[in-house]
Amino acid sequence: MPIQLVPMPSFHTKRLIINAIEKTDDHALVTLRSDDRVNMYINRPKQVSLEDVHAFVLRIQEGLQNLQLYYWAIRLPIDNQLIGTICLWRFVEENASAEIGYELHPDHQGKGILQEALVNILNFAENTILLQQIEAYIHQDNTASRRLVERNGFSIDPVRKDESNEHNLIYIRTRVHAEKSV
Repeated sequence: MPIQLVPMPSFHTKRLIINAIEKTDDHALVTLRSDDRVNMYINRPKQVSLEDVHAFVLRIQEGLQNLQLYYWAIRLPIDNQLIGTICLWRFVEENASAEIGYELHPDHQGKGILQEALVNILNFAENTILLQQIEAYIHQDNTASRRLVERNGFSIDPVRKDESNEHNLIYIRTRVHAEKSV
């Protein structure tokens, strides 16, 4: 069954608003994407300036317009401030797969926020755009992230290796596995 890419929806949960990045998120994105604790396990250059973030947001907006990716802000409704992001990208039509990624400001980690966001995005990925497989590339030392994906039906791919980061493990969630865990 082919992937059914649709315009990016917003989600509202008990504690979160999960929606599109806004122009007013620039400073929060700089704070998030330049934080050493957030970047500890991510193989990417820090984005420490507004110019870096503006270029990044332009790439995201182009990808959203072309239905090449989904990239949501994770917000607390009390002040609508961006505290993290979650995305689906690297879609592969042949096996109806994509990669999921996320980041959360350390002040909000350990509170179940990513769990709440992840459940909504996985539901969207499997039931709306009809992904059959979702991959997560997670640093072997990132215990919290490994527990998060394992709790949500992902398991380590014993064969594949991440060519761009030898310390990453590739976790896979297949639709068949996900249906059994629900």
